[in-house]
Amino acid sequence: MKILLVVDGSPYSEMATKMLGALQLPARTEVTILTVVPEPTFLGGITLASIRSTSQARKKAQDEQQEKALELLQDTAQMLGEGKLKVETGVRWGNPAEVILYEAEGKNTSLIVM
Repeated sequence: MKILLVVDGSPYSEMATKMLGALQLPARTEVTILTVVPEPTFLGGITLASIRSTSQARKKAQDEQQEKALELLQDTAQMLGEGKLKVETGVRWGNPAEVILYEAEGKNTSLIVM
């Protein structure tokens, strides 16, 4: 079984993680923990960040967001109980709905938990 757990740091994603951890899942269950950093995009592919900041400030902000996202994934993996399940993590950037569906289809996911 392949499960996609989508987290955003909210109390709801914490509750979803606890619920998933409480399930008695089949052996060889694979869980991908995913967080998506939203990037609002306007017509022509222009992002809000590219309009209002310099490239150096934009790079610094992206690095900070990436670091926070990685911390969130690490905390979520620990909450699931490392070692019980095969866990993979990933940070993606873009439109959350599109990214989640793309990841679910690409990994042939049986269940999406959010």
